[in-house]
Amino acid sequence: MNDRADAAIGAPLHLTDISTEDTDRVGAKAARLGHLTRAGYPVPAGCVFPVGFPADRLPDLDWPALLSRVGPGPYAVRSSGVSEDGAERSFAGMFTTGLDVAAADLPAAVVACLQSADSPRVLAYDTASSAAGATVAVIVQQMVDATAAGVAFTAHPVSGDRDIVLVSAVRGLGDRLADGQVTPQEWAVDDDRATLLTDDGSAALTGIDAVRVAGLAKRVEADQGMPQDIEWALADGVVHLLQARPITALAAPRWEAVPVPVDVPPGYWERDATHSPTPWSPMTGSVFFDARNEGMRSMCQRFGLLTETMEFRQIGGWDYLRVVPLGGRDRAAPPTMLLPLLIRLVPAMRARHRVATAARDTDLAGQLIEKWYMTDRPALEAAAAALLAVDLPTLGDRRLAAHLRAAAQLFGDGTRLHFLLTGPINLAMADLAFTCRELLGWSDLQVFALVSGLSVRSTGPAHALAEVAALAGTRPDVGVAIRSGASMAELADLDPEFGDALGRYQSTYGARALRYELEHPTMAEVPEITLRALAAQLDLGYDPRTEVDALSRTRQETATDARRRLTGAARERFETALARASRAYPVREDNETHTTSVPLAVLRYGLLELARRLLLRSAIGEPSDIFFLTLTEALDALHGTDDGGTRAATISRRRAERRWILDHPGPASYGVKPPPPPDFTGLPGASRFHNTAMVWAVDQIFAASAAAENSARPSGDVLTGTAASAGRATGPVRIIHDESQFALIRPGDVLVCPVTSPVWSVLFPSICALVTDTGGILSHPAIIAREYRLPAVVATGNATSVLAQGQLVTVDGTTGLVHPHP
Repeated sequence: MNDRADAAIGAPLHLTDISTEDTDRVGAKAARLGHLTRAGYPVPAGCVFPVGFPADRLPDLDWPALLSRVGPGPYAVRSSGVSEDGAERSFAGMFTTGLDVAAADLPAAVVACLQSADSPRVLAYDTASSAAGATVAVIVQQMVDATAAGVAFTAHPVSGDRDIVLVSAVRGLGDRLADGQVTPQEWAVDDDRATLLTDDGSAALTGIDAVRVAGLAKRVEADQGMPQDIEWALADGVVHLLQARPITALAAPRWEAVPVPVDVPPGYWERDATHSPTPWSPMTGSVFFDARNEGMRSMCQRFGLLTETMEFRQIGGWDYLRVVPLGGRDRAAPPTMLLPLLIRLVPAMRARHRVATAARDTDLAGQLIEKWYMTDRPALEAAAAALLAVDLPTLGDRRLAAHLRAAAQLFGDGTRLHFLLTGPINLAMADLAFTCRELLGWSDLQVFALVSGLSVRSTGPAHALAEVAALAGTRPDVGVAIRSGASMAELADLDPEFGDALGRYQSTYGARALRYELEHPTMAEVPEITLRALAAQLDLGYDPRTEVDALSRTRQETATDARRRLTGAARERFETALARASRAYPVREDNETHTTSVPLAVLRYGLLELARRLLLRSAIGEPSDIFFLTLTEALDALHGTDDGGTRAATISRRRAERRWILDHPGPASYGVKPPPPPDFTGLPGASRFHNTAMVWAVDQIFAASAAAENSARPSGDVLTGTAASAGRATGPVRIIHDESQFALIRPGDVLVCPVTSPVWSVLFPSICALVTDTGGILSHPAIIAREYRLPAVVATGNATSVLAQGQLVTVDGTTGLVHPHP
């Protein structure tokens, strides 16, 4: 059959023979699909019945010959109007569509689609549009057996923002999305980073899948020369292009970058990339900034430190910290020999020394640790559980506002307690480190072997998941479903008992923030993280008992070695330091869960309900707008006591400022670096120990100077960092910037990232080693790596930019070196 010749009498055309020049004959949709097919895009094979094709010819066609180039069925039958998807009228959803059509039923399906052009609603719409008749062609394509499908916009259809691709997805066929039958999973993709916006728990897409869909959409945009709205389907790992059309009536970008002031306060400021690798949202800042500064100032006062506080500030939209000396001004350190005199003569120093001495004599550090175990943690757990149990949609506005205030209070109280607890934790760990250094000549890394395996909060999620994996291992159908990417709902339908076990796990561990930011989802909101970790554990046969036993042996052997070498007063000093550190060390991770991660989740859930209500009332334009308001502003919007125009302008301005902030990352530091801190050995008693210990701990947690020095070194064959967890391992690099990229991780990878939060620990059974840009030996990633016996190098400064995805490296967590392989 000569398709071009037969077209003159209305013969069907294959997509491979159609270009944009054929729009008048095959309609806009088919013409674009033909062009994209010829350009090599993954468009399902198909043919087109052109405009004016006589319906009475359909039964007499040589269907086997026609379909030989399309391929086997079933098929999708769709319209392609000449005026469809245009700037003036779209005819969206007005023509009849057939899905999963068998070859024998194609003639009837094509006729139904052709005849729908004469339906009353099409004729009414056509008349109202004051345009030519709705002349229609019909496309027949191979049906894609989709595991997920949806749409993607390469520019925000409301804001006009062209830097973010919005991806909406549902499991299975995308027609449910078009019909409004389901609420889709929604992603915002910026370059290679995908942020989950909404999710009904279906796990339609992973973050990496969303990035792939967005990439396809952006390629189509580049080809077409303007923003596009595409329909896509995912099947067998391939993203198929089902449709592409220009985004009509696109608004001008609403969030053009707006500069923010870069007002640098006096003093020396260093970026805190360990806890805030990205800018804080206005909402998070409104409930977090004051509380953390208050908590840190309280800690310094209660332990009599010769520093006012460690102050946190926003400079140019980025988070910076500064150690503020007593009196507030940076100055050269006094000579060691003068410190005993100054502490007697300077009233402020004298007062701090008295406080430090009292804190030592009353064992304030030990009291606070015991209070954590006996009182603080149970109270926080109970308060969070009560708030999580509230059925938020049933609350009236006033009760929802009260709930949000209670959640914010929980987070604020937790934040203040978190920073207060840094005092006793740091003092205990420094005491053990100093004791082992002086008596045994050990390095800091050797010291941490004495407490390995005690931070059970770090390993709790993965160990609990191992129990779920063990249950799945006894049920072959469940194992197959998990490995094939089944959702939690599908697993529950397949095996209700297993579904209950998985649900209990999510209930226990899901309400935790993935980052220290309200704008980002919790573990429960991204169920694919749990499911992928579960699949990895099944494949690896992960057994936490082996890990626990090995860590216990290491701890016992290290302590035995120390005891064998010490006697008398030295032995007594060691035992005291070890006992205190063993009690305090677990609180480092334990308190983060209950003071920060869970309260963040509680508050976020309340804010999402508030956003839902404001969106229904048109008080905000999209759910994420809530995070560009402060809590007070959001509650004012709920009660209607603010001005809507001012609110909209505020949100728009802050979004524009966010864009500028992201485009202008702050430097590693501001100001002139002060001289090193004084040699505190000249101080008496408790003042000497408390101040020396805190300086040591700050460096062990943040390692800001080490990271800056390492990143400034010329790149070579070997990457230098801080040894954080002993051992060597070789594997391919997997660079992960945030949770949206977790799907990239494969068993045996070397995880390379800016920093991890404690919740990332569920991934650690899958990897063979860890490398981070920031953080020291007491940072969360270092602690977690040691609990999983993973070699780790931290504070490299620039591993995420120097190493390449998939590059083979050897990580030496004993020497702090990362060796790339040719």
